[in-house]
Amino acid sequence: MNIFYAGVRPNPASRMPGTWQSWLLRVATFVAITASMWQTVAELYDLMYFYEYGAILSALGNMKAMTAIVGLLLGGVVYMLYTAYVRFAYTGLARQLFFCDKTITMWQYRKVADTAMIALCTIKALLSVIWFYNPQYSTLLSSIIDPLVAVGVMLCAFAIFVKYAGKGNAAFVAAALAVWYCMPALFA
Repeated sequence: MNIFYAGVRPNPASRMPGTWQSWLLRVATFVAITASMWQTVAELYDLMYFYEYGAILSALGNMKAMTAIVGLLLGGVVYMLYTAYVRFAYTGLARQLFFCDKTITMWQYRKVADTAMIALCTIKALLSVIWFYNPQYSTLLSSIIDPLVAVGVMLCAFAIFVKYAGKGNAAFVAAALAVWYCMPALFA
């Protein structure tokens, strides 16, 4: 038995509340992440014949069904990784702000982080529709517009985090969320 943790209850501010708003935010985040995966799945369709899993799914004979199934599976995996990633980033932010005598609850953090992820994935899904139907613009503009959108969304989220933590703690917020700023490259 570990005597250091006996009888210690978790901090309620470090957990997501079980309210309908939090569940709605979780579902919206999952839907946005899944919606942004369709172009990736459609582009990788030809590579799936090299795997047994792809051969089984292609036996369905319907590319749309295969794309939907794989898109949902990929969206679920990416959402699970995203929730773990957000939890680690929140822990780093809470540790940095502990020394500043500031606190941000998990609900405040997830509202900002999930809203940024929803915005980022929704914009990516809309842009991928544009790139899909206009491939000439895809090769010319996607490498410029996609990073600009990601930087804009992340700067807006950073400004909101600084507002919660206080302007004097902006350096602590930037240091704590340095890994979180890589979120667009990892998840969107």
